[in-house]
Amino acid sequence: MIEPSPPRTRRPRAPSLVRAPSVVLTLALLGCGDAVESGDADRTGAPGARAVPGAPGGPGAGGGPGAGSAELARDGDAAAGDPAAETATGFSLGDDTPNVVVMVVDTLRADHLGLYGYERDTSPFLDRLARELVVFDQAWSQAPWTLPATVSLFTSTYPPGHGVLSSLHKAGEAAETMPEWFQGLGFHTAALVHNTLAGSGAGLDQGYDEYWEKPPLRLMTDDDREAGLHTIDPALDFLAGYDGDAPFFLYVHTIEPHHPYNGSPDGQERFPEEDRLDHTFANDIVPDMRSLLGQRNKGVLEAAGQTKLDDLLARLDGITPTIEALYDGDVRRADQKVARIVTALRDRGGWNDTIFVFLSDHGEEFNEHGAWSHDQSVYEELVHVPFLIHIPGVTRAGARIGRPVELVDLLPTLAEALGAPSRQAWRGRSLMPLLQGTADLEAAATVFTTRMNMDKLGIVARGDKEIAMRRGRWKAIVHYDVQRTSLYDLAADPDEQLDVAAEHPQVAAGMRDAILAWWSAEQRTQPGILDTDGMDPAKYEAMLQMGYIDAAGTGGGGGAVRSNETDDRR
Repeated sequence: MIEPSPPRTRRPRAPSLVRAPSVVLTLALLGCGDAVESGDADRTGAPGARAVPGAPGGPGAGGGPGAGSAELARDGDAAAGDPAAETATGFSLGDDTPNVVVMVVDTLRADHLGLYGYERDTSPFLDRLARELVVFDQAWSQAPWTLPATVSLFTSTYPPGHGVLSSLHKAGEAAETMPEWFQGLGFHTAALVHNTLAGSGAGLDQGYDEYWEKPPLRLMTDDDREAGLHTIDPALDFLAGYDGDAPFFLYVHTIEPHHPYNGSPDGQERFPEEDRLDHTFANDIVPDMRSLLGQRNKGVLEAAGQTKLDDLLARLDGITPTIEALYDGDVRRADQKVARIVTALRDRGGWNDTIFVFLSDHGEEFNEHGAWSHDQSVYEELVHVPFLIHIPGVTRAGARIGRPVELVDLLPTLAEALGAPSRQAWRGRSLMPLLQGTADLEAAATVFTTRMNMDKLGIVARGDKEIAMRRGRWKAIVHYDVQRTSLYDLAADPDEQLDVAAEHPQVAAGMRDAILAWWSAEQRTQPGILDTDGMDPAKYEAMLQMGYIDAAGTGGGGGAVRSNETDDRR
């Protein structure tokens, strides 16, 4: 068994000189041949734990895609089929069927957690929890913002395949989502969603028996507050009170540390940089800058706006340490919410009867490549996300897996763990061979991530569409509209600061050809998912609040109510 190398230590940002802007936006295909790495701790199957059907020797063991094989099998390698025609052959719920809880923390980049090497104390609970779970060290999101990433998570399809790429899009009713798949198996399904782009605004509120979604602040009613929709109380109450006969599937999607940032929770010592300037200004400056850049890109920015933009850009780098510290404070808030959910599971006596998954939809950037916030880059700070999993009787406490994985792999993994049928339309791979130690340690792995720029930052230098690929030490980015390819040597330059395409033209050209072939093969392979009539007043208000758009409909915030109403009492 290969011993894991320690995570690369990452220090919080200190005030720095202004960098030359270097923004990368769009679609990444990331391929690696890294080995599986695992700790040597025993399996976590405590006395009384359920034997998960996909566990070695359990019901359905070896029956799922990729089980016992040297390579991870991709479910979508076969032609897409009709979900209604794909029967649950050999599967039925039983007393040993575990509950499933999937918790997503929005906008959480992996390298701002202690378990991935961060020096600040942002995640004390998750750091401890990681010693009981399996940690994937190289997990990638399918997109650097919530809407396309979560549609990919819920359908196990890639953004160019499902086509949900714009805020004007959502998943249509024809899409079979993760909760609908669980519902079809006989699970009781429930969700608490604090970002509409992972719920009704994405067409992902279908398939739930119980559903709670936090509305935008300006649309929140007294009844909404009374129901605790701005807290995690509905999820905690569900876990405390559910007594149905069927196993349950619970999805929890919290909003911190998404902008606007609140900083460290009350009662905790604040990071020094958090209070170096007014929080309102710190929260307003990035969406204001993005709004003005959007206007400039469209050719509608007036002289006064250009003057303001120049001033904001000149000031941003100097105040980035405060912006990043406020983000880290919100990571602490997220960590507390994870602790409450896991504690509620333990309190009901269900931890050893539950598959628990923790991950994020995307990260956040702080001028590593000339931009702030997210949704406009495919660099590691936006697409490298945390991914932890607990499967009773299968996962080894404290194990770490270094081979690249992706969000679309979750559904096939859950299917094999349960011994349930997968779908031919799924494009991900089951990770059970990695978790069981039966996958080839040296087998190549390919992971994908996607971004369509949609008039965001960097449009002049890089165009609207970019496609990237990682293979071994190399990562290539095709700037499609401007017909240029960048190449990075991640072994020597893990922060992607030095483009070496000129020094290695054959590598760059070969990866460019592979990228374009992948894009062509994947594009709109699942036409039934996309609904282009995907914007309504509530979704517009939510995107305004979160800084994705301004009142004029351009990128940025201008005039939004920039506050994430939160309640940390529970």
